[in-house]
Amino acid sequence: ADHKIKVGGGTAMYDAVYRTINDKLSKESDQRRKALVLISDGADNSSDATFEETLELAQRHDIRIYCISTNQTMYFDSNTRNHDNKILKQFAEETGGTAAFPAKIADVSGYFRGIGEELRSQYSISYRPTRPNDGTFRRVRIEVPTNRSLKAKSRSGYYSPKPIAP
Repeated sequence: ADHKIKVGGGTAMYDAVYRTINDKLSKESDQRRKALVLISDGADNSSDATFEETLELAQRHDIRIYCISTNQTMYFDSNTRNHDNKILKQFAEETGGTAAFPAKIADVSGYFRGIGEELRSQYSISYRPTRPNDGTFRRVRIEVPTNRSLKAKSRSGYYSPKPIAP
């Protein structure tokens, strides 16, 4: 018998994130904060969902994405790895999460502790917009007074609800 292993296939990171949000996190009815920890090299070469669609879904459902890159920092000279790490960073920054780029596997547990501490020490701020709901993306910027020891971190914006048809 011929026992060869065929190498091939692809990475569908966007599909994995999209389906996790769509099939699991978006269905949770309680008001708890929702977060997704993505451990990846950031590469995607076979998803049906695009980066933009996946990011929009996360933003619409207020899911914070925390990314831990598996790309080792010594290999950041590669254009591909730099691009993939930028994708992870953008997922995190646009959703109010954090991106981490550990130099060695031993650093990962510290990142998990940091994510847990961050999720336990968040505050919610709300406001009433003057524009009517139209389903569009609205940018948000939070500024902290001159006290340099404080740092505000937030998602980049939110999607207003779409108007309900009569």
